[in-house]
Amino acid sequence: DLNEISLFHAWDGTIARLVMFHPLPDGHQLGAIGSLPALGDWKRPVAMGLGPERRTLTGQRARCWELTFTVDGSGVRDVVYRYTQLNQTNNSAVWEREPNRVLSVPATYDVPTGLFEQFDGNFVTGMDIDRVSNDILLGPYPQTAEDIDEIIAAGARAVLNVQTEVDFRKRQIDWHLLSKCYKEKGIPVALHPIEDFDGSSLERNLLSAAAHVRGFANDGRCVYIHCTAGMGRAPAVAIAHMVQAEGISSAEALERIKRVRPKVGPNMSVIGRVLQR
Repeated sequence: DLNEISLFHAWDGTIARLVMFHPLPDGHQLGAIGSLPALGDWKRPVAMGLGPERRTLTGQRARCWELTFTVDGSGVRDVVYRYTQLNQTNNSAVWEREPNRVLSVPATYDVPTGLFEQFDGNFVTGMDIDRVSNDILLGPYPQTAEDIDEIIAAGARAVLNVQTEVDFRKRQIDWHLLSKCYKEKGIPVALHPIEDFDGSSLERNLLSAAAHVRGFANDGRCVYIHCTAGMGRAPAVAIAHMVQAEGISSAEALERIKRVRPKVGPNMSVIGRVLQR
């Protein structure tokens, strides 16, 4: 196979590139829509393409969705955008449900290479909940009482949230209100923050987060573990629990999770270090 080489150029401008790791089923691709003509001017999503293999924010090697475009190089300009999931079969699009993203592109003279990359994470469209073991469900964060009803309908009888205050601010989450909703519905919930895309935070908190799962499971409760998208931190905690509870390897735990939730991408190097202690 011949390697493809893509060339981009800009006169007095900055070349910006959006990068997102988000595995999708056949017939689907990621797109972006936003405040520039190159992003569809909020009218129609622009399809992204799979770039070469690179290291993701959780340390694995994978191909990511990429979209490259030019921004005026005279100074910092905020580009407002969202990601979309494009269905090529029926020509439909599903927008992410999170607040608009904002990319502050620096002036050209502040970008020595001329290329400014924004590596994004956590693409969430809806409550895609998957049962990965007898006592664990994985998925994204809830935003409403109806989302919590979906979690309960999937079989959850306890919840572990590993989001942080930063997640709450960025996504405009009212944790106090959600906690109250869980209580009213009789669902015990534990909050054990782990910083997103931060290996040291995962290393410090993985086992103590898994201890919450073990406590709920010992009470006979199926646990819904979530971070933001249910792709990194939540599956990491699920793997730790499965290794400890079932005596399997972390690789086997990951393989079992990927059978039902193929888009996960936890930091396996950190998980391996922690579980070998």
